[in-house]
Amino acid sequence: MTIRVKFALFMALPLVVVYVVLNLMQFLELARTTMREQHEQARTLVQLQADEVSAFARLARLRAEGILSTTGAFDAIDPTRVQILLAAAASPKWIAGIGLVDNRLTPPLKTVVDSSTSGTNPVDPEANAALLNAMDTALKSRSGGWSPGPKAPSSTMPIFVMINSVKGIAVGIAVDASALTELIHTTDDRAEPWIVTDKHGTVLFGHPIDKIGQNIRAAFPEVTADGWDTITIAMKQGETGEVEIPDPRYWLGWTPVNGSPWQLSLPIDMRSIMEPVWSAVRRDTMLAITGLLINLAVIALLAGLFTRPIRRLANAFNQVRSGDLNTRVDVRSRDELGRLAEGFNQMTSQLGALVESRSKAKVHRAAVERELDIAREMQASLLPNAASLPDTKTGRVLAVTRSAKQVGGDFYDAWVQDGDVWFTVADVSGKGVGAGLFMAVASTILHGLRHHVDDPAAALDLLNTRLLEDGIDRPVFLTMFLGRLNVDGTLQYASAGHLPPIHITADGKQPKAVADATGPPLGMVRDMHWTNGTLHLGHGDHLLVYSDGASDAKRQDGSMVEIEGLADMAAAAAANGPDRGVLDTLVQQLTDIQTDGQFDDITLLSVTRPLPDES
Repeated sequence: MTIRVKFALFMALPLVVVYVVLNLMQFLELARTTMREQHEQARTLVQLQADEVSAFARLARLRAEGILSTTGAFDAIDPTRVQILLAAAASPKWIAGIGLVDNRLTPPLKTVVDSSTSGTNPVDPEANAALLNAMDTALKSRSGGWSPGPKAPSSTMPIFVMINSVKGIAVGIAVDASALTELIHTTDDRAEPWIVTDKHGTVLFGHPIDKIGQNIRAAFPEVTADGWDTITIAMKQGETGEVEIPDPRYWLGWTPVNGSPWQLSLPIDMRSIMEPVWSAVRRDTMLAITGLLINLAVIALLAGLFTRPIRRLANAFNQVRSGDLNTRVDVRSRDELGRLAEGFNQMTSQLGALVESRSKAKVHRAAVERELDIAREMQASLLPNAASLPDTKTGRVLAVTRSAKQVGGDFYDAWVQDGDVWFTVADVSGKGVGAGLFMAVASTILHGLRHHVDDPAAALDLLNTRLLEDGIDRPVFLTMFLGRLNVDGTLQYASAGHLPPIHITADGKQPKAVADATGPPLGMVRDMHWTNGTLHLGHGDHLLVYSDGASDAKRQDGSMVEIEGLADMAAAAAANGPDRGVLDTLVQQLTDIQTDGQFDDITLLSVTRPLPDES
């Protein structure tokens, strides 16, 4: 992700959050306000619908009261006049028929006038019989009012029965549910459907008309059983109420119809209530998105302007990383970014100079390394090769050396003179080229002296004199062990401050250090003299002569190998017999234990007196 994108996101995210929070708060407030207003409108609509139904109920009551007052004035009514009176009262389209029962006459007068000429559904004979039966029942109980309608195939459902308790006259009015539904039908989409039920929950009329005759539970199957329990109790008590149906979400309101035992129920789909809310939300959301996009475009532009210097620095850095050290950044401001660009230009300039200097140093170092390689080759030429080392019945000599640097300060030599085996190991103080040159001088002088001396001490005396004869005080000195082994196993030696060799006997006894120094190191004091020492090597015995790089090797825990540790390692290696590979293995072990790298030159030289059968 680029810094431009990060900067844009950093600026845009708070803005997006603010937009979302504000729109959410606006939506919630709008939803609360709209729901409250829509609920009030829905309650008003329910009441208006109920008042309209009540008006028709009152009209039917007035007609019944008019008929009762007319017929009650006569002791006897002519059936023909009754037919004319009832037909005149049944003129409205929604009145399916009017019936009259007069118990004052013997036999009682029972008649029903069918209003099929004006109604849409004529009252069939079964409905007529049910109407007269309901009026008889009302006269016997001396109670008037609305009563359930006959179960007839027509839509004539509710019956209004009114009686004159003194005269024994009853008037009943049958209502055409379909016609009355059409008259009361509203054009408000939220009032679809609406129904009117009797006290038993049967749908008497309403919209759509296919619900007429159903139980209210069947008309609204989505209402839960618990919801219906609440609704039924409230309806039976003649209360006005409302309930929300969660799935699908409806608002169901009901109220009693004045002047009748009916209840008007009106369900409203919440989607219709929420539609204005969603319309407003969609409108505001589109405005918010438009504003947000405009703001984001401005932010992106600003992000590009603000991050342009940083992107220039990044591009310049990539060019430097690819090797172009001549890259520079155009400084156009004096703020922090300008100072950063200026510092970058200075850095690349200095880096270019440094690279050029390192290139020159690399060339110089390569030349020095070539010269060191030549010096190493020349130094190696001063050391005897493995084939030239003595291997006689007097003794067998093996040697190996490993320098800590390209040019080392250790050297060894071995030769045969008058049947005796001479050998030496020397260690120049210090390391590197200076020690290597001093070693070369000493080995050259010793090589010239070895045929002119008879014992090791005399050789050391003469070598010390030659090293110091120019009168120059040098900061280096030389330790040396020089020995001469004759055929009977007698070893004559002189040690100029060198570490004592390790004697490993053939019988497997514990190896030990022998032949301590017989004088100081060479190259320190003029006119010094060394003495000879002697020891005896039995057949199969080994003498290991070494430089201090072997005994001073440090283990991982910081402890040094020392002479005792080297003796143990040498004894274990010597068990496999005198072989150059054994010395190579021992040198490798001493190198491996030095986890921080080899610190000093390591030289090992072994002298073995052969067994009688080997000689």
